Parts: sequence; C-alpha cells; structure tokens
Amino acid sequence: MANTPAGSAPLDFRLASAVFGAAGADEQAQVACATCHQEHRGGVGFTQMSNQGCQSCHTLKFDRFPGGHPEFTNFPYAKRQNIAFNHASHIDLHFPKSAADIRPANCTSCHRADSMGAGMLLNGYEGTCIACHDGDIRKGPTSGPPGGPFLAVPGLDLETLAEKGIPIGYWPDSFYEGIPPIMRALLSVGYMDVAQLDLLKGVELLDLTKASPEVLEAVAAFAWATKTMMADMLQLGVLSDAGHMRETFGVRLGPAEIGRLGGSVPRDVLATAADKWFGCTLYTEVADHREGKPAETLTVADHVDGKPPACVSSDNKAKSAAKDEKVVDQVAPSALDALTKGSSGPAILGGSPLGGSTGGGILGGSALGGDAAAAAPATGGGILGGSALGGDAAATAPATGGGILGGSALGGDAAAAAPATGGGILGGSALGGLAAGGDNILNGIAGNGAASDNKEASEPGKPGVIVPDPVDPADWAQHGGWYRTAEAVYYRPVEHADGFMRAWLDFAGAAYGSSKGRGLGEAIFEAMGQSTSLGKCAKCHSGTEQADGSVQRHWTATVMDGGAKHITKFRHAPHLTIAGDKGCNLCHTIAKGDAMMTSYKSFDAKDFVPGFAAMNKETCATCHSGAEAGSECQHCHSYHVGTFANVSRMGKLATGKVEHAENK
Repeated sequence: MANTPAGSAPLDFRLASAVFGAAGADEQAQVACATCHQEHRGGVGFTQMSNQGCQSCHTLKFDRFPGGHPEFTNFPYAKRQNIAFNHASHIDLHFPKSAADIRPANCTSCHRADSMGAGMLLNGYEGTCIACHDGDIRKGPTSGPPGGPFLAVPGLDLETLAEKGIPIGYWPDSFYEGIPPIMRALLSVGYMDVAQLDLLKGVELLDLTKASPEVLEAVAAFAWATKTMMADMLQLGVLSDAGHMRETFGVRLGPAEIGRLGGSVPRDVLATAADKWFGCTLYTEVADHREGKPAETLTVADHVDGKPPACVSSDNKAKSAAKDEKVVDQVAPSALDALTKGSSGPAILGGSPLGGSTGGGILGGSALGGDAAAAAPATGGGILGGSALGGDAAATAPATGGGILGGSALGGDAAAAAPATGGGILGGSALGGLAAGGDNILNGIAGNGAASDNKEASEPGKPGVIVPDPVDPADWAQHGGWYRTAEAVYYRPVEHADGFMRAWLDFAGAAYGSSKGRGLGEAIFEAMGQSTSLGKCAKCHSGTEQADGSVQRHWTATVMDGGAKHITKFRHAPHLTIAGDKGCNLCHTIAKGDAMMTSYKSFDAKDFVPGFAAMNKETCATCHSGAEAGSECQHCHSYHVGTFANVSRMGKLATGKVEHAENK
C-alpha cells in the first residue's frame, strides 16, 4: 500500500478488478464488487463492511473517529438553499417584536423531519411566515402607491414638443415619472422599437428643452405607441400577439402563460383609464395616425377639465372657465363613442339602431331604451338609461332618464303619465325615484327625509342627501387586485404565490437569457425582483443563472433528493431527541451579520456565504466515540454514491390466453 503510485488504485483492488471486473474496465473508474462483497464466509452479512475494509484503500488510517478522522470543511453548508432566510435577524430582531401566539418556540416550529427521518422540511409559508409577512406582500414598495404600476402616462414636456413642431396629438397633463417595466415589455411587442425605448432611459421627460433630435423622435414614437397599444388592448386583449414576444425577447409563451401575464387585467379598468387619459379622441387619433394623417400637439393650456377640447361641450367649457376652486370632472363621451354613429348620437353605446332617434344604444336609447309604440320615446334610454327597462310602453311620455341605472320600471312609475325624472338603481324610484326624491346609491340614500350628516337638505321637507367621503382606490384594493389612479393602472398582489407576480418574474428570467431581452429582464427584476419592491418576492426566493443564461427563480424550498446517495449520510430524526436544551443549536451555530443575505443578490449559486458556522468534528465525537454511539465508517459514509437507475428489464403488458366474452 505504501508503494502505491499517487493517483493509482491499491494493488489488491487492481488484482480484484482484473479477476472479477468487467473486461477493459478502467482501473480508476471500476472496482470489482467482489473486492468488498465476498461470498461463502459463514454468517457474516454479504453487505457488511468493516473499517479495515474501507481503510484498505483509504491510506489515512485511524482506529476510531475522534482520533484520526480529518476535520470537517464547510460541512454541511456546501450549497445555498432556494429560500433566503436570515436566522440571525429573525431570532435577534423580529421574533422578540412579534406577538407571543405567533412567535416560534423552537426550530421545530418551522422545521420537521421528512418521512425517512433524514432531511428537514419546512412547514411551508402558511405554517411559518404568513402571520407576519402577508401584509408586506400586499403593501408593495416602501414608497409610492401600494402595488406596482402596470400602465402609466408619464408626464411629457408638451410645451417643448409644440414649439419644435413634434405632433403627438392629445396627451394628459401628468407628473408620473418614467415608464413602468411591464409597460416597456408590452410596448416592445410590435408597437415600438426596443432601441428607441432604450434611448428614453434616464431622460427627464418633463424637461425636453435640451433633448437631442433622436430623443425627441423617440418621445413622439412612445406617445403614439402608447395610444395605439391602449386602443388595441381594448379591442383585442392584453398580449394578443404572442408571436412577437418570441421574436422580441426569445421567449415562447403558450396560452396559459399569456393568461397569467395579462389575462387578469379587467377591461373596464383599462377602458376607464383610456377615457380619463385620452378622452373621446383616442380611436380617431390612432386611426388618423395609422393612415398617416397629420396630428396636432396640444399644450396644457388647451386642456379643459383634463379633457381634449373636442370631448367637452361648450356649456362645460364656460363653466370650467368660471371655476376658481377644485375642478370636478365633467361627464365626457367615452373613447369608445367613436366606434360607430347612430342617427343622432353614437350607436352601440348611445344611439340608433340599438338606441332610438334621440338618445340611444344599449347604454342610452330606444329599442332597449324607449318604446316603438310611444309618441315620444325616451330621451335617455337603454339598459342603463331609458324605457323598456326604463320607461312605459303605455305612457305617452316615458322616462326622461331611465333604465336599470336611471329610469322607470326600476326607476319610475308604469301607471304615471310622467314617470320619474331620475330613476333606476342609481337614480330613480323603487331604489331611488319618487319615494326618495331623486336620490340614488351614489348620491346618498337618506330615506324618509332624514338629513345627511355632512350636507343639509336643500329645501324644507325634502329628504337629506348623504354625500359619501372620497374613496382612495389604493385603500379600496387593500386585499389585492387592480386599481387606477389619475396617472397609472396599478396591481396589488392578492396573496403569497401570486400568479401575476410569479408569471412576470418567470418571464423576466427567461428573457434574461436572450441578448434581446436581457435589458428588459433586468428592468423587471429591478422593479419587481428586489427585497423592497412589489410583492417582496425576491426577498426570500433566490434566482440562479442557468447554462443558457436565463435565470430560474426558485419558488419552493430545497428538498433532499431521496433517490440520490451522497458520500455522507445523516438522519435527523433520531438526533432530535438527544440535543437537550440546546436543541438544533448544538450542531447548527447561527452566523451573525448580513453576509449570507448579501450573497443572494448574485445569480451565481457559487457566490454563497452560509448562514451557519461550519460544524466541527468535536461536536460529533461527543457521542460517536468507541462503543457509546459507534464510530464505524459506515455510520456516516456510503460507498455507492450517485443516483442509480433500475437496470432490470421489465416484462411486457400481456393477458393470458383467456378469450374475452366481448370479443366473441
């Protein structure tokens, strides 16, 4: 043994391989089974090995574990875990501040042995983390509105654009800064060149006085791309063209992925945002732009109540000019009004043929909002504002308002020649008509003449009007979901493992592996993948760069591979009963500081700092000395290392020769 050349197998093993091994076997890779497992040796177990058997090869010999075994090196923390968790900060800082009923009593409050008793498993988010961290997930970033921006209208230097003759049509007066990363991804899919979007990084869009011609051109392209994308979203849905996604970012998306990325966005939220931001001119402007027709750039001075001039009536313009205090938004035609026209007003949403001669449409006229037999059909009309569901076929003067949201039947009086002027659930009798004097759900239901707490009755004997306090959209969405502000559409995570959040982080990780998509992946990680950002997902879920350059986000905790055999084996279950008051800390000493958490910022799993100090041999030797707990090599080590497949051939599926009745 002493004369064995370095790097060579011992002589007795080489002889055994020559006698028992496979022909042509590499002496370094192959050791004959019969070298260790010898037959016909009486009652000795065929698989039983001794220290001497192991040490016939292992030249570092020792008679017992404490005396000769080498010291441990970084054992057992050679690989970082999927879930980043700082035990030191939780035990020293967070747990003492938490309520006693949710504070962990010991390590087994969060960890349990697996079914084999070998590895330790986490009790899961619901069993360990939910009490403290559920609120953090919905709260979102540490500053700004809760949740994360999905779409937004950044403020632009409208005066400079107008002075330089760069037409972008109507653009709202906004102070939102930057372009949200998800919006950037959506714009990149067929609406705007990625290189032009990159030009806008770091540009102060509210001050373009010193911007280069290339930047100004990119700003104009961004404005038109945003409008076009909004119009298409309302007609075709979010991410309707997945093919462009692969072309742009090298990421293949199926129907399920498309649904998770954008399928949950409510169309009504997008529609109200489009109407608030671009008013009734959106579809007209987009259509003209696609046809190459020139457009004008409106300055802030051209705005009327936050609307383009074309969306505001002359009466409202006059009222707006007289206002000195807080401006109240006037009711303007929707952006969808430009789709089709009826005889007097827009069709589908407010005119004939589904909407009578004067008002009209499903949302405002006859047919579903008037009466063909009536001499004077409804002025308003439709499901949301006229007769049939908002008037009376027998009445010569149906409801002026009407419908479920504003007329008779649910908002008038079928027997009256002149039904309620208001009406409907939100504005007439039954739930808000004659009996309530025109009150409605949104305008206060005081009932029986009771005066409002915050507004007195306008006339003696008239019922009071309750005006509800303004509702903060972010507070309204406190339990998660979509909401809109004046400048952006936001999403607040609903729960842990939120599907929308996970889908976009997975998409960013896939895009990160493409030369075209790496910049976008970085932008999404910056906005959604930081420990302080929306959902705080990356605070716990690590990311690892794969061989193809993509980043895999780890959504589940590390679990021992039960099918793999490692050189070192250990079973936790029998040891949990002997640790005494020290518990798991007897072997696992927590390392202080934030070095471990800092190392998780890297996508390279090799950049790893353990959160525990390496174990030392003396801890094990306390028990494993001589006969007390045994110190045989086989107690802790396996020879057959790796994952072994079943090499036996399986028989084919077959029946007997019994003839089945159904085949006769």
